Amino acid sequence: MMTTKLFNLTDNLKKLINTGGDLLVSNDLSPNAESTNNALLLINKTVNATISNNNNKRDENKSSFSPSSLSTSSSDSSATSSSSSSFDTHHKLQEKTATAAGAVLDETFTIDEELTSISTPSKQRLMPVDDMSSSTSVRVAVRIRPQLIRERIEMSKVCTHVTPDEPQVTLGFKDDKSFTYDYVFDLNSKQEHIFDTCVKGLVDGCVRGYNATVLAYGQTGSGKTYTMGTAFDLTLLPEEDGIIPRAIRHLFAQIEQSKLDTISEFGDSSMPDFNVTAQFIEIYNEDIIDLFDNNIPLSFASPPVDLLTTTTTTTTTTMAMAVTKGKIEIHEDQYGGIYLHGCSSRSVRSSDETLEYLKNGARMRTTGSTNMNSQSSRSHAIFSLHIKQNRLVAREAANKDFETLTAKFHFVDLAGSERLKRTGATGCRAKEGICINRGLLALGNVISALGDKEKRGSHVPYRDSKLTRLLQDSLGGNSRTLMIACVSPSDRDFMETLNTLRYANRARNIKNKVVLNQDKTSKQIAQLKAEIERLTLELLEYKSKYNSKSKYYCFCCC
Repeated sequence: MMTTKLFNLTDNLKKLINTGGDLLVSNDLSPNAESTNNALLLINKTVNATISNNNNKRDENKSSFSPSSLSTSSSDSSATSSSSSSFDTHHKLQEKTATAAGAVLDETFTIDEELTSISTPSKQRLMPVDDMSSSTSVRVAVRIRPQLIRERIEMSKVCTHVTPDEPQVTLGFKDDKSFTYDYVFDLNSKQEHIFDTCVKGLVDGCVRGYNATVLAYGQTGSGKTYTMGTAFDLTLLPEEDGIIPRAIRHLFAQIEQSKLDTISEFGDSSMPDFNVTAQFIEIYNEDIIDLFDNNIPLSFASPPVDLLTTTTTTTTTTMAMAVTKGKIEIHEDQYGGIYLHGCSSRSVRSSDETLEYLKNGARMRTTGSTNMNSQSSRSHAIFSLHIKQNRLVAREAANKDFETLTAKFHFVDLAGSERLKRTGATGCRAKEGICINRGLLALGNVISALGDKEKRGSHVPYRDSKLTRLLQDSLGGNSRTLMIACVSPSDRDFMETLNTLRYANRARNIKNKVVLNQDKTSKQIAQLKAEIERLTLELLEYKSKYNSKSKYYCFCCC
């Protein structure tokens, strides 16, 4: 019904253009968004041409009606009469054009009011999330972990310095190297402060239909798993919960709040329907392993480790990998989105249920011991939440239309970069380190291709590794991305810290294209509403110009 009215409005625009008489409209004008744009352009040209033409006629007629012309011969009098007739004709033509414009303007106001009642159920409709526009840069946060007891015993010095009240970190003693980021968290930063500062807004955006990604990068032992919150150490206090547990609790709290707000505005029958599903995978030696797969025996998974003891773990997912190897494939949909085929998902209805799945999956993750970390992650882990909601978009009880919004939130805990000389890895552990560094190198190449001005526009090697292929949406695609670079403050890790800061600095130059994940029908209505708003402004401008000209004509006639 609404689309038909908009198409009829396009026909009226054609009539209005024909009324001007100075420009011809193509007969193959079809009622769609493109033709509406063409019609608007033609209207603008027609109005300007009509006004310019009438102004020229008016100036000619004024000179024809001057007192000197009245004393001329009879032939001049007939010419004056002809000019007067021409003036009246053009004056009537402009009145007719203005009448048609007024009719279209009234119809525009009517359709605009109906579209407003359909497609704007709340003030947050089509508004930007936080301060992020449709084209936004990847945001980067640097977290400096406290020194470990072992580092203090070895008398390692702190080589990092954070500028007070500025997101700037300085590295070194003599030749200081300063880096500026979006956020910088010093040694004593709390988990809650980090979440509230740079992650909470991303969760709020997911409830409103925007994709988001948080990825932690850094050398091995820099605190990535602790920051993300997938360690689940029994000795951790509740205030030490990481980003993922806090994001899960905040997400379901926002869902409940959204339901309450909708009920208070529209009633119980208009409560939005939310569906949240979770996926948890790891990339181990370039193989994707489903951590939610029930076919993986628990005896094959890495058992939890007590950090207070010196007991080490070994990689025990070789048989589990054989079970799932070759099942999971990476695909791309028609809109360029990346998804996994063959990966199991879990429908969750509460934060406690989601955290239980997360805890079980974290126990399956591959870990091992090196000289630099007693519980080193030997794989890249990606925990994903997919949010789908159906909400009301019509205010009238007779026309209750719903729209579907979708969003996905990726939490990426990358394995730490490491040097074999320092980790002392051999055999299978060395092979794991090589695969980890290969994936991080491919990620660095993607960041360079997207961020470096000299390489911008060149080929982006997403397919060089499965990690970069899975993060294609997050880097240069439709996602609001936050990269947390975790670094060590000790001088013995100076080179690793410097490389991490440079790595993160390049990521700030990446531009993502963030759009609202909206179903096709409601998106088309929003686009048509935008066309109506532009049309209204053009017609108002024309009407104001005509009113000013008509006053001048009346003054001349009098």
